[in-house]
Amino acid sequence: MKLIIRFISEVSIIAIDEAVLAYEPSSDVKSKNEDFGEPIPVVYIKRKPHPNGLEIFMACSYLKHPVKSDKKIPFIVDMLPHLQVGDYSPVKAAQTFISR
Repeated sequence: MKLIIRFISEVSIIAIDEAVLAYEPSSDVKSKNEDFGEPIPVVYIKRKPHPNGLEIFMACSYLKHPVKSDKKIPFIVDMLPHLQVGDYSPVKAAQTFISR
């Protein structure tokens, strides 16, 4: 773990983005979860490749490749899943990433 922390400390630019994982529960599953007071947090974002699904906010960056000094590798620094209505907006996600 200490090796990973050393590379993470060299991050200078972080991009924050959202992803939608394709998921569309059946109407039976939706209604059962709503009856339990736990609605499934499915979102619809038209511009996404999979517009219906589960939303995740990610803070991503590139790190120096540990072996090839002229290369970089993508790295997810942090993730926040959208679990309930109103829990995270893009601004709240960015504030949470910064506070961590």
